[in-house]
Amino acid sequence: MSLFEKIKNKRTSLQEVTKKDDKPLKDRVNKGSGSRTTRVGGNDPIKQKAEAEYIKYTDDLARKRGITGKNPGKKLEKQVDTGLKKQDGTIGKRTPNKGYAQGEPFQGNTNVRDKTGRYPASGKSTLQGRQRYQFDIAKTSRKDAAKARLVTRIKNVEDPYFADKGGRQDVKKITKYVDDITKNQTLSKGKGTKSSLFKTLKSYTDAKNPTVQGGGKPARFVKGKDGVVRQYGGGKVPMPEGPKRDAKIKKNLQALDDKIARQAKLPKGTYIPKGGVFPKSDIKTRKTSNKLSVPFEPKETNIQFKSDKLDLDYGKRFAQRDGLTDAERKRKLKKLQRDLNIKNPTITSPKTGGQLPATKTNLKKYGFMKEPRKIKKIFTSSGSGSQKSFSIPKTKPTSRFGRVLKALRKNPKTAAAALAIGTGVYLYNQGKKKPKPVVPPVGSDKKIKSASGVDINLTLGGTGYGVKSGRTSKGAN
Repeated sequence: MSLFEKIKNKRTSLQEVTKKDDKPLKDRVNKGSGSRTTRVGGNDPIKQKAEAEYIKYTDDLARKRGITGKNPGKKLEKQVDTGLKKQDGTIGKRTPNKGYAQGEPFQGNTNVRDKTGRYPASGKSTLQGRQRYQFDIAKTSRKDAAKARLVTRIKNVEDPYFADKGGRQDVKKITKYVDDITKNQTLSKGKGTKSSLFKTLKSYTDAKNPTVQGGGKPARFVKGKDGVVRQYGGGKVPMPEGPKRDAKIKKNLQALDDKIARQAKLPKGTYIPKGGVFPKSDIKTRKTSNKLSVPFEPKETNIQFKSDKLDLDYGKRFAQRDGLTDAERKRKLKKLQRDLNIKNPTITSPKTGGQLPATKTNLKKYGFMKEPRKIKKIFTSSGSGSQKSFSIPKTKPTSRFGRVLKALRKNPKTAAAALAIGTGVYLYNQGKKKPKPVVPPVGSDKKIKSASGVDINLTLGGTGYGVKSGRTSKGAN
């Protein structure tokens, strides 16, 4: 069974319900796996099965991408929905309440049901598209997914060429046609700026913004010392508004479409599907046509073009998450911020209130660091030669005597009283000290006397208790 046939069997079950029945809300809400609830409409077992498959698919995909916690698929759906809304938002302003699929050059802005002309997209519709075309199954190639979508596209334009005897579209005939025109086509493996998607979008941007030669000097190319060739002069400026610019844009876009169609390298005489109508809206009745399949274009036979549109609508690879819960991630971010603040300290500017690096220059500039104290010269000189004179600056007295003299100058009575008391205390302390003995000079015949005037007898052998022994010193009794 081909991928398209698998999609066809599930197509009914993957359609979203747009109308509410007359049953109460509690009867229209059916529980899926876990605690997630979805409004699938009535008790239709096919829709209930499709919703259960979608829930299982999103939960499994979310867990593989590192989303944890309760209802991971619902969290993934919300993240995708927010991303779709923010891609058309403006930084610093509220997030738009609706997201849109990428329009031109892959899809015209022909939706008459929306004032922007674009086709809305949501997190759920994006994940349903990934599920429908089996994006996250390793054995499914990108080319097979693009071919399946091309089969659906041709079927929707209702070309009589592919109708069976009953007038219905023959899917087998369409599938064979797609296999034949794509068997020699390969998909690009380029990434980033070398990818086919990037090149197509850049070419479209250039086509929508034509330029003309500026009025300066003609262009000249100079090779620098580093080997890089640079252009000087000959610059181009945007083309002025007007009919000529509009005609130029139309011509550029047609040339881009023809280039994409040629890259399919279809054999000469290959049939190009026809059909499809532009949506119409009746202003009086306020009704729009149900058919939203715009006319088929030759560039759609390029399987690389269809693959790029598939990637743009449903994404390629979801980034791996960190696997942390909200509380764990909050703690980790807080710790990371604290570590960064320690490693890269900042100060608050007193002028703007913003944060500035805490460099030495900024600290001095905004008064966070005091200048070192300047030491004055001890003396200064004036004059020259023998006439040179010096002046010693007045300094604070540090000795006790100096402080007493300074106090005496300020208040003589108080200072004199303090000086008298201090002198008395000093003499009293000196009188309490034991006087030092007076030692006569060596070789003198005079007796040695103590400070109190008593003779001192010295013996070499020492003295016993009441007995004199040994030799006495010269001059002793």
